[in-house]
Amino acid sequence: MIVLFWISYFVLGLLISFSFYKLSLNRFIKFLSFIISFSLLTSFWFIKPGSSIVAPIASIFFLENFILESNGYLRLLRPLIVFFIISIIFFSLIKFIDKRK
Repeated sequence: MIVLFWISYFVLGLLISFSFYKLSLNRFIKFLSFIISFSLLTSFWFIKPGSSIVAPIASIFFLENFILESNGYLRLLRPLIVFFIISIIFFSLIKFIDKRK
């Protein structure tokens, strides 16, 4: 059941990111808006320090701002940056391979 949730969450994040891609006019802005929205929507981290339960970073950030006690935003920024860099590399490779065909 949890695996089905994460798969549907990633697919939904990919669809939302693709809609941002289609809304942009410039190629660089298309790529950048897709990568930023994809990494923001699909990255995940632990709910609390020391916890074994993971959740999307966007929801943790929202909850820490308005409802829960703050455990520090840098703990959320590190996995977001790593996921952003991995997304850039992955989608750049896909774009490069697609241009070669």
